[in-house]
Formats: sequence, structure tokens, C-alpha cells
Amino acid sequence: MKFMLFRKLLPVLAAVAALSCTAAHAQFGVFATVTGERIGGVACAQSVGGSVGSCTSGTTTDKPYGATFGGYYDFHSFGPVRVGAEVRGGVLNTNKDPGANIASSDLIREYTALGGVRASVGTPIKWIRPYAGFAVGYDKFGPVYGYNTYTKAEGLLGVDVPVTSFLDIRAIELGAGALFGSTSHGTQSIGAGLVFHTTR
Repeated sequence: MKFMLFRKLLPVLAAVAALSCTAAHAQFGVFATVTGERIGGVACAQSVGGSVGSCTSGTTTDKPYGATFGGYYDFHSFGPVRVGAEVRGGVLNTNKDPGANIASSDLIREYTALGGVRASVGTPIKWIRPYAGFAVGYDKFGPVYGYNTYTKAEGLLGVDVPVTSFLDIRAIELGAGALFGSTSHGTQSIGAGLVFHTTR
């Protein structure tokens, strides 16, 4: 009788053990970075706030900069590799449209809200922890008098440098992707900042 009961409970115990193992390796983290972005193929802003500028070409490359912030949850490990999900948002701006002789406070702005997947890898060099991710979501971008909305897709590569059991320096993060909407634009980004996380 006891053996039959044990046999019935065995699958439940195995499932609990697996979930406990996963929970033990799970990790939460939040981050904030200073980010600069390059957005190509943008129609230059010919006027803003009543001032009129002249476009040197039909399209230009905008270079907004600002803050990116977000959080992640790494829920499973495969050896030294941790995989999980991430959400991030950003607020970037620039005072100058490089395609026109016109400037205004926060002339060009970009707001993003993205979600996706990520993976980080532990290396034999303890102070280097590379990661990669892919995110998709909402983007609002353009001159202050006429924003456009886009779908943004972005691939990310970076390196975190552990400082303490709960703090990393995000030494560098590189991104490349595109904005998809009524027009499409290629994007590249670079950033650096801080990551706070639960202990590994």
C-alpha cells in the first residue's frame, strides 16, 4: 500500500523538484543606461515653432540620445547560459535636425516600449558576462509637431561587468534594428549603465 502511494506521488515530487530547481536559478534584474541612437533615412524637419529651415537633402540621419530603462527575468539555465524575458523603454531626444539649419529644444523625440527574449553567458573570466537579446514593440518618433508611430524590432549585444553580488556595470550595449511604419528606417544604438539584480 505504501509502495503504491509512493508510486502515485513520484510524478508530483519530480515536478516539485524541477520547479524548485528552476526557481533557485531564476534571477530578476533592473537596469538603466545612457543611450545614443542613429536613425537613418528620415525626412528632415523643414519647420518648427514658426521657424523655417532649408533641407540640404530629402532625407537625413537623426541622432537622439537619452535614457533607456527596463527589467528582466531569467527563468531557466542551460549550463552557463541563462535565458529569460525582458522589457525595456526609452526616452531619447535631440535639439538639432542635421538635415536642416534649424534647432529647437527637444526638436526630435523618440519614445519606445519593447519586450522580448534574452540570454546571458557565464564565462571563465568572472568579470565579463556577455548577453544577447531580441525585442519588438512600439515606437513613437519624429519632430515635436508631428510624431509618427512605428513597430520597432531590435537585436542587442552587450557585456555586463559584475561588481558585487547584486550590481553590474553595463560596460557596453550595442543595438541594431529597424522602425516599420508608413516609412521604414534603420537604427543603430550604443549605451552603458548599471544593472541591479538578485544574487546569481
